[in-house]
Parts: sequence; structure tokens; C-alpha cells
Amino acid sequence: MLSVFKTIASHADQIIIPRISGDGKVEIAMMPYTKDRGTKNAYITLRLPTESRRNGESLMATAIRGVREEAAKDPSDFDIEVWGMCYAEFFQDEQDPEGAHVKAAIVIQHVCNQKVCTHLRDFPKVDQDDADEFHDPMEWLEVNEILNALRRRREGKLKLLYSHGVSICAFLRMLSTRLPEVEMYYHNYLEEYKGVRLTPQQHTELERYMAQVK
Repeated sequence: MLSVFKTIASHADQIIIPRISGDGKVEIAMMPYTKDRGTKNAYITLRLPTESRRNGESLMATAIRGVREEAAKDPSDFDIEVWGMCYAEFFQDEQDPEGAHVKAAIVIQHVCNQKVCTHLRDFPKVDQDDADEFHDPMEWLEVNEILNALRRRREGKLKLLYSHGVSICAFLRMLSTRLPEVEMYYHNYLEEYKGVRLTPQQHTELERYMAQVK
């Protein structure tokens, strides 16, 4: 979190791909992710598809490119519907001491008319930008399975990155205002992983930054 206000110099998107059933049950496309693969420092976590800005692109353009590059089995055959941003947080930009880096959570639904969707990436791949990052196949996981840290530890499953839990819970809170069944199903998580509130100045800066379309 950035304690002083700075204009945005860069961004990275966490991409939430939901699948919602009629009773309020929510699944999200996740993947096991290995950092520093092949070294003694290697570690694996459960995470959302994540992509950083490239070539001056807008926040939404990064998310659209990222969802196809990281989550799609075939990037040319992956229909999507962009829902929008559900969370954002300001950090110090690593390259610009005078700038801020924004981490945003963007909700993008994969549109699939098949009863059993086979469009999610079902094979492992090395990250396009960082050879020491490895992405295992995408999988649909129900929110309880993702957010129940105690169960994950007890069953020896992968740790969820805290920032991704913040984004998922922000999405649940947004969704529960429209779908009461989601609130009933996940009421125990609506106050978890709260994250931070943007200041009015940060809100204005984020709106300015998002208006820069490329």
C-alpha cells in the first residue's frame, strides 16, 4: 500500500474468471503457479491469471490480452465478456520513484454455450515474459475451496496468495449486492480479506488513468 499520493506510472491486473450457478455457487478459474522454477528457491502458490502492462496499453487492454494468453486453451477461440474492475490498490512503482503502481482486479467472464466447457487451458506452459515462472493447467475451483485457508493447510493444498484472496472477496461483495443467493452462500467470506479503500484522490487518479485508451 502507498501511504502518499502519486500519479500512476504502471499497472498489473489480476483476472477473475467466474462461473456462477443458479443457487449462488461461484467457481473461479485458478492455476498452480511456480516461481523460480528449477532453483532451490522455487515455490508454488494458487493464483489468478495475472498480467502486467505492456507497450503502454490500458488497464482493460492488459486484462483482455492476459486472459487469452494465460487462461485460454486457444487464444483465438475464447469468447469473453468484460464485467469491469472490482478492486484496486496503489503501491510504489519499482521503476519510477515519483510514480505509483496499481494492482487491479478485473472480472472477465468466459462466454461458453457448451454444457461442458473445454476452452480453459488444460496444459502447462512457461510464462511468456519470465522463463522462471511456470503455469500449471487452469482449473475451476469453488470459492469455499479457494478461500478456506484452514482446510487448504489441513489437506496439504497450495497456499493462496493473500492479494488474490482480497480480489476474490471484493468480487464476492460486489456480486452479493446483485445476487442475494451469493450473499447467502458466502456470507462468512464477505468480511474476509478486506484490503484497503482508495482515497478520493486515488479514485480520481484511477479514473484518469483508465480513460487513457490504447
